[in-house]
Amino acid sequence: MSAAHLHLMVVHLPVVLCPLGILFLLIDSLRGHDRSMTGFVLLLSAAVLGVVAYYSGPSAYEQLEGVLLTEKEWVEQHAVAGRAAFVTLILAGVLALQAVLRELQEEPVSKGLRWAVVVMALIACYCSVWAAHLGGKIRHPEMRGSSGVVFPSLER
Repeated sequence: MSAAHLHLMVVHLPVVLCPLGILFLLIDSLRGHDRSMTGFVLLLSAAVLGVVAYYSGPSAYEQLEGVLLTEKEWVEQHAVAGRAAFVTLILAGVLALQAVLRELQEEPVSKGLRWAVVVMALIACYCSVWAAHLGGKIRHPEMRGSSGVVFPSLER
């Protein structure tokens, strides 16, 4: 498996796990549950996979460098957004890890910590989705808006 394959496989996971973790945390909060281990573990997993995605990116780019000469602008934008996603996922992951450790020690997770995790995870979700969108533009010129692609009418 090449770095490009690893990068393409892993980058999608934080984009899915982050909002799913937030959803679990919000549902548990609305139900009045004190324990939200599933949501915290999903966010922690998103952070770990975000690290893999971030560090596999440069190697993936090196493998495709000759092919992507015209897409260099998109690659650079994707890299900057990827760095923002990486940092915010790490911050959300550290907060989620704190909550997981508290739950494992059967200590209550404060509402402040719970909401800090949710807010940081929301920021991480936004950054991850934006990085994914820009990554899609690298290989899908129809997403760039300037390709002149017109969607055919559904009426025939």
